[in-house]
Amino acid sequence: MPDNCYEHNDELRGSIRCATLQAVRPLAPRISDRSSFGFSARSVRRALGVLLTIVALLASGCGGDDDNAGERGISGQRPAPTLPGQAIDGFAPGVDDRVAIVGIASGETLPMRVLPGRDQAIVAEIPSSAQDLFGFGQAFETPDEQLWWLVRYGDAQGWIEPGAAYLGSPEDISVSVAGRLERTSYDSIEDLVSDVQRQFGDDAVLVTITDESSVGDVAATIDSLGSDDDSLVGERIIVTANSATGSYRLTGAQRVPLCARGVNNSGICL
Repeated sequence: MPDNCYEHNDELRGSIRCATLQAVRPLAPRISDRSSFGFSARSVRRALGVLLTIVALLASGCGGDDDNAGERGISGQRPAPTLPGQAIDGFAPGVDDRVAIVGIASGETLPMRVLPGRDQAIVAEIPSSAQDLFGFGQAFETPDEQLWWLVRYGDAQGWIEPGAAYLGSPEDISVSVAGRLERTSYDSIEDLVSDVQRQFGDDAVLVTITDESSVGDVAATIDSLGSDDDSLVGERIIVTANSATGSYRLTGAQRVPLCARGVNNSGICL
């Protein structure tokens, strides 16, 4: 139905014209008796009923229903709310898949935003050590070609720039890492971690240090991103050390694949 109340289609105009004639005809004085202008009660009731029909037809033509209110497209239907950009299939963690934040340096956070876009409001700050994000299987690319994922973290739900991955099964690399260390003991955990970090390239990022030196145990997480294998985002190195002797010594190291598309039941990247 057109928005202009006076631009009706032929069918509606015909219906209103017919109804109007039916309403007016009983009220018109008889031609054979021009001096009498009396009306029967039946004629008045009939005329009022038809006039109400006319009002209803006009209301349906001008008002419209709630489903078609507001902005309309060419088809006459209201378009769904949209954002600049496009939805992207197959580039986000699946529904209820658990993923971990990767590549965010210690002390920094990953902003979760209410909508895709760096200018959108932040609903939560996700710490670099978070490993309990859950996906919705939705990705969106903004006009600046930035990809966004819809995720849930705790009670918060929103959009993040891709900074998460599936964690694969860990592999023990203690012997390899220990063999490339410059020393066997270090004055600080930072010195030990820095030596390990050096082994994995300049782009390796220290994610977190969990210092429980009061009981002699320390752990550090290092992310090294980038891979020629498209099933991998990179790898996570988890270092453990002990300070019981007053200096820090490496006690173990694990490599955890950071998987791009998920993992199978054996923890191997898909």
